[in-house]
Amino acid sequence: MDCFLYLNELGFDLTFANNNGHSIVHKLAQRNNEMLIDELLSKWQGSLSGKNFGRDSEGMRPSDLASSDGFLSLAAKLDLVEKEWDEMGDGRWEMGDGRWEMGDGRWEMGDGR
Repeated sequence: MDCFLYLNELGFDLTFANNNGHSIVHKLAQRNNEMLIDELLSKWQGSLSGKNFGRDSEGMRPSDLASSDGFLSLAAKLDLVEKEWDEMGDGRWEMGDGRWEMGDGRWEMGDGR
């Protein structure tokens, strides 16, 4: 079963952030769980918000947390997503326009960025 489907069925809000400002994306980044981040971005993007990619109480974004723990590939991927959020503001992520594509296991901007 899709773990995010299970969390959704339990009523878990995927945009929830704890008192430190950590969302599910922050926690997955700290643990280098690229597989679950990929699943979250590909299947559950409509359930995410700017909180998922924002700064925590110490000013760290998910990419910063991944980078500080040495997970550089994941940090680079998350940095791309965070930049996209910066451009959009804090609205919901609208997919279906081909902007994010899963190629060889890495997320890339569909327009070549």
